Amino acid sequence: MNCCYRCGLPATYYIENKKEWACDKIPQKCPSVKSKIGKSNSIALKGRTATETQKEALARSRVGRVVPQDVRDRISKSNIETKNKMDIIPWNKGKKGLQVAWNKGLKKQESAEVLSRTDPAYSDFRKYRNRVAVRTRKTYELFKEEINPQNLPLGKCGIDGAYQIDHIITVRMGFEQGLLIEDISSKENLRIIPWLENIKKYDGKGLRK
Repeated sequence: MNCCYRCGLPATYYIENKKEWACDKIPQKCPSVKSKIGKSNSIALKGRTATETQKEALARSRVGRVVPQDVRDRISKSNIETKNKMDIIPWNKGKKGLQVAWNKGLKKQESAEVLSRTDPAYSDFRKYRNRVAVRTRKTYELFKEEINPQNLPLGKCGIDGAYQIDHIITVRMGFEQGLLIEDISSKENLRIIPWLENIKKYDGKGLRK
């Protein structure tokens, strides 16, 4: 006996409501039913896709169409009434409780002033360099008048008259010698030099000479 859905497979399950036998307990798993569902879905999707002519006609019909003011007022009033009925605390308004957003209305937590020697930054140069860059920027903002008393303009390489923050003891040297990130990024180790002078300190591999 073959499946009642005419897929050609032998029938193994009896369908009570149809009083017939099918190849699978779930009709949708039958190859014949599966193909019919796929075909019907594709036809339905194709029917929803507007042609270029239909799109142009729809665009022409919308030209000059304006929603009456009384209709807009009713919609606005209905939205306000619905919102007032909802007993929901805004999740991003800095309120204390379970609905406080993790980055809204809250003061950003500062990283620890002194990193532990067990921190992965001391074993990975890329992490070490990134931590130094963050600390350097923070130090410069705090002690700008001491590091850059002449207020020289900072900028990227290639910009005429641009200066850059330089580490007297280089970041590479600090990493190789195991110096603290706080020491490398301290104000005593920072100075302002022209960008061209700064890049001359690097070799072809991007390392300080």
